[in-house]
Amino acid sequence: MGNPRLGQGLTDTNMTTFFEFEKFSETFFSFSRIFYISSVTNKNIMEQKIQPIINGSANPRLTEEAFKELPFESKRSVIWDIMVSLGFAHSFKGVDPRCFVKHEEDHSIGQITEENADTLFVEVREKFNRHHELLLAKTRNLHYGLGQKIYESQKELGFGGFIHLNAYRLKGYIQACGDWNDFRASNVGVAVARLDKQAPTKDYGPNNVNTGNIMHKWKTVHGCEYVMMEFGFVGQKDVERIQKFYESHWQPTGKSIKADSIRIEVTPVDDTKTYFDVELVMWWD
Repeated sequence: MGNPRLGQGLTDTNMTTFFEFEKFSETFFSFSRIFYISSVTNKNIMEQKIQPIINGSANPRLTEEAFKELPFESKRSVIWDIMVSLGFAHSFKGVDPRCFVKHEEDHSIGQITEENADTLFVEVREKFNRHHELLLAKTRNLHYGLGQKIYESQKELGFGGFIHLNAYRLKGYIQACGDWNDFRASNVGVAVARLDKQAPTKDYGPNNVNTGNIMHKWKTVHGCEYVMMEFGFVGQKDVERIQKFYESHWQPTGKSIKADSIRIEVTPVDDTKTYFDVELVMWWD
């Protein structure tokens, strides 16, 4: 009639073997999970390590300490890239090409040796930063004057409405508008320049060339009743960063320059509420 225990379940021996296997499986998968988490963590750490060259250019976030750890060939590439960059307008972020002046000093790759690389890196980068600031100052002056011209042109032609301007065009535009009621053009202009520097910027990690780029636009109307900062199509994390900026900088600044209304408006741009438009508003009556 066949095996009488067949179909009656596991034997004691089989049951013991089964539980031992189950215990082994739990242990194995626990170790596997730990190994996986460790691998992912190490991968993220490696991804965040500052790379000396990104997209063919020296990484501006490369620290002096990290530079010293590089092999000489990498050091030479970084220094030479900065030297070459001094001669090209597109190397200087935020600079109007009309304001570009080539750095006077010539460089050669033969200047770079293993003995002087660490010192030369600091010297060349400081030279680049000083020249960058000089060009930015020229750009600010140019845009300030253009902002005044834009205001006067609108006044002459008789049209208004909202207009987008960068920070120093807006500063010049506001100065041309002048004072009225509690609106003090010079105070508002200084606030615009300061807030422009304090605003959150794009952040894709230390090895992305777009990290640090501005993510906002300025907007006003011909009478300057509204001064607004716009952030378009941003994610939830950026909304949180903008909210902190609003609370710590925008709102107290608005109060200090006597804006009658200060507010933040967050508007979803998709049905899933994944992305948002954000407006920071100051308004004078």
